[in-house]
Amino acid sequence: QHEVTEGGNICPGDSLEVSVITATGGLEPYTFTWSSDFGATLEGSTVTLSPEQSGEWCCTLTDACETTAHVVCINIEVAEEVDATFVSDTLGGCVPASVSFFGNAENPAIISSALWEFGNGNVSTNPQVGVTSYNQQGLYSITYSVTTVDGCFFTHTEEDLITIYNEPVASFGIEPQVIVLPNTSAAFTNYALGSDTFTWVFNQADTLNSIDASYEFPDVAGVYPVTLFASNPWGCADSTTRFVVVVDSFTMYVPNAFTPDQDGINDVWRFTGIDVDEDHFELLIFNRWGEVVHRTNDYRAGWNGNVNNGSHYVPDGVYFYRIETRSKTTQDNKVVSGHITIIR
Repeated sequence: QHEVTEGGNICPGDSLEVSVITATGGLEPYTFTWSSDFGATLEGSTVTLSPEQSGEWCCTLTDACETTAHVVCINIEVAEEVDATFVSDTLGGCVPASVSFFGNAENPAIISSALWEFGNGNVSTNPQVGVTSYNQQGLYSITYSVTTVDGCFFTHTEEDLITIYNEPVASFGIEPQVIVLPNTSAAFTNYALGSDTFTWVFNQADTLNSIDASYEFPDVAGVYPVTLFASNPWGCADSTTRFVVVVDSFTMYVPNAFTPDQDGINDVWRFTGIDVDEDHFELLIFNRWGEVVHRTNDYRAGWNGNVNNGSHYVPDGVYFYRIETRSKTTQDNKVVSGHITIIR
């Protein structure tokens, strides 16, 4: 006959060493054969058992003279395994991104403690659900570890599971921002950050999907909006709008005659212009001897034929004018000259 160490409880994947404590009777040498309910067999007075399931292990003692075999059995309980894998509600997002993780354990009631490690320095001890917020761009690995009421430990890590992006920043440059007709085209340079998909919207109607862009605006003076939408693979988006100004080219319309006869019709010589810088303006009117009879820096003021804004008036005849100004758009200096005929 013989005695063996007692059985016991082990965690999945662990081993248990069992031994024959005493063996008496019969004729040595003895042979010890260990067999299980599920077909596994081992030989030796001391063996290491690594059962995958609970059950009975029996040690059979035989001797050299074929004495009736003696059998001693022990029971080994393998604790319930916990599935430490998990899923997340998303695989990424943009800063700041909140992500939730859910354990896959079928019987969470046997979990006595847990630890979530989110890769961002934050942890959680909630046994089933972990929630964290990511505030920096990067790849994050997640580890979930649990300890059961039986003292068994299980852990699982998903490497680089979560991808976090910075929020896109939409920005672009325009050349030129002010277009002088008859030119109508402008070029747009993309300066967006943290994005890889771009949509341009011109004049609230025309769209173009490209990194940089160019566009032909209508040949009508006006202010036209341009919007850039920038997004990344996670659907995070930003947009910005700038405006392109289309202006008529520098032009002045100057009449060549007027009739200051006080009849209320065409009594004052006036002119109009496009793209005229009123803050840089001078008008000179000369008689045929080259004498200045009228001078002003007021773009809006007309001339009624008086001499240097006094009470005397010039006689009928031909006079010469010279306008010095500049383009309000391009700042180029402009000189416009010609003659005026006074008829009373």
